[in-house]
Amino acid sequence: MVKLKRRYFLVELISTDPVHKIEFRHVYREISDKIKTLYGEAGAGAFMYSSTASEVKAPAGMHIFKVFTHHTDMFSVAMTCVDSVNGQAVQLRCLAKSSTIRTVYRKAIRISQTRLSRAAIASKDQQALRYNSLKALQSISGHAIPEEGY
Repeated sequence: MVKLKRRYFLVELISTDPVHKIEFRHVYREISDKIKTLYGEAGAGAFMYSSTASEVKAPAGMHIFKVFTHHTDMFSVAMTCVDSVNGQAVQLRCLAKSSTIRTVYRKAIRISQTRLSRAAIASKDQQALRYNSLKALQSISGHAIPEEGY
């Protein structure tokens, strides 16, 4: 039996509306639709067989996709062509690609920690520190922060 190698993609979802969280299955469906548009039924069938739609926990705004090695180019091209998900304008950016999920997951955590620390350093006083930290958490988590209480 031949073992098929996989690649894991860490994909960041850049959205015009960071408050509304876009679910993994919607992003996966849009990528699948783009593959069907670009490569036809045969390409879509091969991709559906070679990829999994199971969600791996990653910091919000990031998704991890698992794809067979021989379909990575197809996935990369389709991911680049996605411009909207559920009618909301988005851009997908590949942050990392690896053969192990552990490496991709560590990279996702490192990126989110770096963003939080940069937000803390950018603020000079306590009020600005709290505000910038909450804004960074909002962009990472995808949840709205309260407007009052600053």
